[in-house]
Amino acid sequence: MDLSLANQYITSWTPKSVPTSTSLSSIDPTALPALLRTISQVAQSAATETNSISLYFLSKKYRGAAASLTIVAGEKYIATATRATDLPEVTAAMFNATLNLKSLEWSSNLYAMNLNVPANALFTALFGIALITQIVLSFKLKAKYFGFCMSSATLLEFIGYLARTLAAQDTTNQSKYLCQIICLTIAPAFVMAGIYYLLALHIVVHGRRFSVLEPVWFSYIFIFCDTTSLFVQGIGGAYAAIMLKQFRPTAVGTHVMVGGIAFQVLSMTFFLYLNCDFIKRNYFGEDSDTPFSFSVLFRLLFNTHTGREIKESMDYRYNSKYKHIRSKRLFQYFPLVMLLSLVFVYVRCIYRVVELSEGWRGYLITHEAFVLSLDAAMIFLACALFIPFHPGLVFGNDESLSLKAILHERDLDHEDCESNKMKAVSRKRHTKKNKRSSRGSDTEYEEYTQTHYEVSSDNPFLDSAVEYPPMAFNPYTKETMHVKSMSQSSYEGSNTSTLNESDEDSFYFHTASR
Repeated sequence: MDLSLANQYITSWTPKSVPTSTSLSSIDPTALPALLRTISQVAQSAATETNSISLYFLSKKYRGAAASLTIVAGEKYIATATRATDLPEVTAAMFNATLNLKSLEWSSNLYAMNLNVPANALFTALFGIALITQIVLSFKLKAKYFGFCMSSATLLEFIGYLARTLAAQDTTNQSKYLCQIICLTIAPAFVMAGIYYLLALHIVVHGRRFSVLEPVWFSYIFIFCDTTSLFVQGIGGAYAAIMLKQFRPTAVGTHVMVGGIAFQVLSMTFFLYLNCDFIKRNYFGEDSDTPFSFSVLFRLLFNTHTGREIKESMDYRYNSKYKHIRSKRLFQYFPLVMLLSLVFVYVRCIYRVVELSEGWRGYLITHEAFVLSLDAAMIFLACALFIPFHPGLVFGNDESLSLKAILHERDLDHEDCESNKMKAVSRKRHTKKNKRSSRGSDTEYEEYTQTHYEVSSDNPFLDSAVEYPPMAFNPYTKETMHVKSMSQSSYEGSNTSTLNESDEDSFYFHTASR
């Protein structure tokens, strides 16, 4: 066969490095006709092809077919050789052809490494077990939203690592490569969607006043951020894929992907801050008698004996409607479980930023130990924590804790809602009163004493048709007085009492000093 036409367009190959030893490749001799047809087709195509990209692929095709022909010819010679003088030359040719085929295989390896089959199979099995468990628990405990989030996450992880396991035998398969990239990129977003919902439940069970945001807004804001991040990553990945097919630089697309993941890390950082802020307000808020310290926080999170005593002493501050939930042993550890799962996903996202910033052939992405430990293990631990601490086991099936119920504030009855509003109004009025009273003089204090009382429904001296603030504070004496703790004789002998309903003092009793 005249190969001069093919050689005119297709460059030859020589090994850049030669190993000390290798196993010679073996090719079935029956493939000889197909190899000859391939070389003939490549030669004909190369004669008329002008596109450099097409010529590149023709070159790789020709290299593979030519190297295979060399090995087939060498095997035939060795099988029928009668003289040993030509044997070293034949084996050397087969040796170089083997290196050629190995080089072609490695250059086509989309992962730039040999995938670890046992490790990927292990995570495939683990995520498969987690998927089945989450589905069973979600149906049994009727946790629809959380079940959807965690089942979706574990399903995507299962598919991703199954694709990697199968791709170990075919590292050039683009479908499996894209499958594992897409699935493993999207899965953590579903884990976080479940965590956003759990924080909302946690806030409701303790009390909305301990959070700077309404419970449902955590899902609204951060799911939007995660969706935006995935959208940006998708744009970057698509652009990089197009550039790769055209053999043009993929740096721009890679940088866009890194920007998308970095935005996800930024939004997660903000969420982590809000979660920690809720924990601080919950345990060490202004109305708490427990001063902040890391040792106390440790005891509260790990539910030590001292931590349980502290929690019991501050339980009066929380929503009384869910005291039965807070008394559960599983719930006592739930803040720690949420924090750990959040940290696991956070570590994974930071790893992804560093990994992609090095490029598609960087050190981290081409060493599977990092992928398995900082991606697979982190997401699995985040999902596995919510098997024993499934919200259906921790919170039960209370209808007032569904997303719809939380949105409509069904976790609070009418009196609680009005009480919250009154407390907010009272705090605002106390602040204004303190500022104004701080400008008063001693003479004004002697002429006029203003005593503020907490109103009780059984107070016979007040009009029951008028709403009053729950707390009463004397800005002069800096004391709070409670009507409930005073006898009726406390009011006897007092001068005329008036109730001014025309201005902001309408909630206070004004008693002239005697």
